[in-house]
Amino acid sequence: MIAFQNEIIPSSCKLIGYSWLINHFKLQIELKKLCCVSEKRLSEQIINNRKWLIFDAQFRVENLAYTHLEFAIKNEDIN
Repeated sequence: MIAFQNEIIPSSCKLIGYSWLINHFKLQIELKKLCCVSEKRLSEQIINNRKWLIFDAQFRVENLAYTHLEFAIKNEDIN
């Protein structure tokens, strides 16, 4: 099991958006809502699972800072 900000990342998911950026650049920023993307197709585009927003596999982006920033700006709230 892999964790991010003391929360276990849901099964078959990878970090995306601000969560990926914070993890990748080892930033000390707490997020209210963590985001990940499923490696599989889901029954819905976005599932709100307690602390996590789980995005359908169609939302996957390349592991590049600008693609995750673009995803975050389009799909996540800014605190």
